[in-house]
Amino acid sequence: MILNKHISLHMLRRLYFSRIGLVVESIIIGLAAGSMVSLFRFALIQADQYRRIYYERLSGTAGNGWLVPLLIQVFLFLVLGLFLGWLSVWKPMTKGSGIPQLKGYFEGMFQFQWLSELLVKMVSGILGIGAGLSLGREGPSVQIGSYVGMGIVSRSLRSEVEKNT
Repeated sequence: MILNKHISLHMLRRLYFSRIGLVVESIIIGLAAGSMVSLFRFALIQADQYRRIYYERLSGTAGNGWLVPLLIQVFLFLVLGLFLGWLSVWKPMTKGSGIPQLKGYFEGMFQFQWLSELLVKMVSGILGIGAGLSLGREGPSVQIGSYVGMGIVSRSLRSEVEKNT
C-alpha cells in the first residue's frame, strides 16, 4: 500500500514537471486570470450603471433645491479622491495603467506584492472608473491578470527560469 502511494506520488511529480504539466498549469493560470479580469470588467459595468442612476436622480432635483445635492456630490468626490490618493501612496505600484510597472517587473527593476496590490488595483479601478474618472480599462486588466498569474506561480514548484518565462 505504501509502495503504491510512493509510486503514485512519483508519477504525479514527473507529470507535473513534464511539458504536459507545464501546459496544464498555464491553462489554470489563464483561466484564473481571465476569470478575475472578467469579474473586474463586470464590476466596472455595474459601477457605471450605478453612476448613471445617481446622475439621473441628481438631475431630477434641478430647479428645486439643487444646492444641497451639489454639495453632497462635491463632498463625495472629495472623499473618493482622498481615498484613491491614499491607496496610490500606500501601494504605489498600482498607480496608472500598470503597463510600465509590468515592464519594470520583467526587467527586474520592480518587485510586486501580488495579493495586496491586486486588491488595491481592483478597488481603485472600480471606484475611479465607476465614478467617471478618465481611466482606461485595458492596462488595469493586464496588470490584474499578471497579479493573478504571479500569485499562482509564486506557489509553484517550478524553477525560477520557468517562473519568469
